[in-house]
Amino acid sequence: MSRSLTRAIAILNLFNSRKEVWGITEISQQLDLPKSTVHGLIKTLEEHQYVEVTESGKYRLGIRLYELGMNYQTSARLGSVAEPQIKILAAKYEQSVHIAIYAGRMATFVIGNKAGTSNIIFPRIGAGIAAYCTSVGKALLAWQSEAHIEEYLQT
Repeated sequence: MSRSLTRAIAILNLFNSRKEVWGITEISQQLDLPKSTVHGLIKTLEEHQYVEVTESGKYRLGIRLYELGMNYQTSARLGSVAEPQIKILAAKYEQSVHIAIYAGRMATFVIGNKAGTSNIIFPRIGAGIAAYCTSVGKALLAWQSEAHIEEYLQT
């Protein structure tokens, strides 16, 4: 496995809804990597538009990741097939409806429809939340193999 690629992915994985902007020093401390290593990786990610520099000199996710995400959504064609159905379900039962994909112990929300009067906290589309923390995640876990569940519970 490529150490540089693994480190670059670790950097990208730091960016989330709780902390959208990171500086070189912060990344270095968080990942326990030398600042020179982080700087080189960030500059490469910036060159390819995976991150972009803010006015403060820190970094946020770049447009290329959005493009890749949209390509995935298009190739999966999940939205065009599922969206009309979740609207029907939400209207019929007056409940919010979420569709998520299970990957890497996470439920990643890809489509949602909030019921009109619902006070439920609605997850951001694209958010990955530990599967055991959400009802849709628990439903996804219920359909995993027994061996997978055993492994999931061990870690």
